[in-house]
Amino acid sequence: MKRTFPSLLCAAAILCAGCKKDEIAEPACNDHCTTISGRFTTDNRTAPIAGLPVQIIWVKWAGAFSAKTRTKAHATTNGQGDYRLNFYLQDDELTDGYFEIVYSADAGKYVVGRDQIGASWLELSRDTTIISNWLLPRKAFVHPVITNAAQIIGDYWGEYSFATGSYQRGSRFTYGVVFTFNHLPVSDIEVAANQPVDLKTYKQVNGQLVTVHDTVRLAPGATYEHRVTY
Repeated sequence: MKRTFPSLLCAAAILCAGCKKDEIAEPACNDHCTTISGRFTTDNRTAPIAGLPVQIIWVKWAGAFSAKTRTKAHATTNGQGDYRLNFYLQDDELTDGYFEIVYSADAGKYVVGRDQIGASWLELSRDTTIISNWLLPRKAFVHPVITNAAQIIGDYWGEYSFATGSYQRGSRFTYGVVFTFNHLPVSDIEVAANQPVDLKTYKQVNGQLVTVHDTVRLAPGATYEHRVTY
């Protein structure tokens, strides 16, 4: 059974900065290969991301701050954003460790995770083909403003969310930024450009949770001032 968990390994990836790596290049796979292919897009899946480096890595943890890794295959997305990773699973990789796709996008242009992991699998099999498509939104920003901060009673918080990451059969992961209006973020909040962004606020009124939301669509690099009143 194949299992993918693109967000659960983020902490592990951060700790893996000093991982021990196999330096021997993997030979090309000609038989019993595992293939992972897909497409990287932006602007709500309407525009391809070309020239994006992508690689698949096997990771085996040896302790809290030690891991062994192997780069199984690497590719660069073509003009249509397509990539293909073809590799052979060694015997130890069938029973131990996990696999992750790592991409190298411009963090100043796209909303990306700090470790830029595309997808992760606890296990893979030989003679298998997997499709893994990804949406990387370009950046826009939202500046939250509370008009009557002195009147806030209890917690008053917001969540800005948008589609990003893996998608299969029309479904996508949603990325949400949660913050409190009692202590607003120092900097503007990064959100997706050229696609819907849901702006939600939550507060307790007479013991009931009240939710208000709005949807905005911003140009790349634009900043939207989100003014709310408690």
